[in-house]
Amino acid sequence: MEKSDSEELSEEEFQPKLKVMKPTSSNVKPSTEQRVLKPSEIKCQFCSKVFSSSHNLSRHRLCCKQNPHKSSNISKFVCEVCSKTFSRSDHFNAHKKKPCSMTTKSEARTKCLHPKCEESFYHKSSLLEHLKCVHHDEIKEPISLQFSSVKDFVVWKDKEEEKTYSYFSQQGGKAKKRGTAYLYCQYDGSSKLHLKDGMSRKTKRKKHCGSIKTGNLCLAMMKVYRKSDNEISVVYYPSHTHPLDPTDFQRQPLSKATYDLIDQQLAWDVSPLKIKKNLENGAFERSNRENGDDVFRKNDFVSIKLIRERKRRKRYAKRLHKCDANSVKLLYESLKKEAHNPLLIYKPYLGKVLEGTPEAEEIPPDDLFMFGFQTKQQEELLKKGCSKILLIDETHGTNQYENYQLLTVMVPDDNNRCWPVAHLITSCSEATYVQFFFLSIKARCPDLDINCIMTDDAPNLINSVDLAWGKNHRHLLCLWHIDQIFQKNIHLQGVPRSLDSEI
Repeated sequence: MEKSDSEELSEEEFQPKLKVMKPTSSNVKPSTEQRVLKPSEIKCQFCSKVFSSSHNLSRHRLCCKQNPHKSSNISKFVCEVCSKTFSRSDHFNAHKKKPCSMTTKSEARTKCLHPKCEESFYHKSSLLEHLKCVHHDEIKEPISLQFSSVKDFVVWKDKEEEKTYSYFSQQGGKAKKRGTAYLYCQYDGSSKLHLKDGMSRKTKRKKHCGSIKTGNLCLAMMKVYRKSDNEISVVYYPSHTHPLDPTDFQRQPLSKATYDLIDQQLAWDVSPLKIKKNLENGAFERSNRENGDDVFRKNDFVSIKLIRERKRRKRYAKRLHKCDANSVKLLYESLKKEAHNPLLIYKPYLGKVLEGTPEAEEIPPDDLFMFGFQTKQQEELLKKGCSKILLIDETHGTNQYENYQLLTVMVPDDNNRCWPVAHLITSCSEATYVQFFFLSIKARCPDLDINCIMTDDAPNLINSVDLAWGKNHRHLLCLWHIDQIFQKNIHLQGVPRSLDSEI
């Protein structure tokens, strides 16, 4: 599913048209002869036109048609295209900006769809009339529709696009009339790349599904008008000049309703695979294959890659800053303002300790990074669970930065299920530095009674706790880690792997 380069339809594109007042006796201005001239106004002696300054009057006299003394060589500006003459440079410049009769004829680049016909047209409506009257093609008549709001129109548009496997959008660079929008079929348009003159493509890679625009012309379009009462009037031309293929769905953007559904399920932490199945709604299940319903829907072509990419963008949009160091500092400042400060220790990279116990100020401002936190609920759970056992786990490779570890402190509940009660993200897990994290926990819970501690075979974890509390705790090793170390050592001694189960 690719993102379309065309512009999406929005309510801002529709503005009420300006009302044109009919001339009445109350709003018609009096003529020049009837109204009294102001002191600053000057009247032309030949045609009786009124001007606000003598400069404008002098310029008018040079080209006044009723002036018998005007010069015959006054038309000194000549258009090279249509040979039209102008007496004023501003009129000539305005003419060059607009297409004159000769340029309009040269811009009629829309050729007739019949190969043997050499006619070309500037407006698509003229081409439609030509196909019906000259070639007698079966062109469907335009359909006029009325909608009470933009929302109702978008709902109808989504259903029509899904029924015809097509997509209508506004083409970039097209002039837009006030209160009017023109929506064209996705097949209509040039296959030329959207690059400035002289620029080349940065890569030669192409989309695996191919480009939807191949330089063809499609007659299907929508003329959308917004009235002053916010009602929507649509003139729909339903005739397509290309085969209607359901595989075109993979080249079209999803509807707003589908994106809202994906965002909602991502907020509920639903997996991308589950979201894809929910969008398909059982369309490819064996039980639905005998229903005889061969109608494809746009949601059937949603890929897991698209959902994962949307999830990644949503996650990155929540960052407080593009720079990770600044983002962490902004997070620290926001957490510190909360009623219960969850921060245990914070030492930024190449900076001094900003949060922690007085002993933590001894940490030198080198490349060490530490960020520890604990919520109020985790603190209460720690006080209850540490009387059984305190578990400390160290995880590597949690982010893109090398040598950063996530240290998690856990305790079991009444059902012997372990829950995290404190976290530390650090770039160095040596006991000399990790002890300051446990000192912050000890400062919050001075009466904490730890029965025993379970860790892996890394001695720095148990040593950091012993340094913080100033005594040796009963230490247990994790059974899984013991099994891993045992198997590794026996294989180093030459024991074959075929004997692992017996050992």
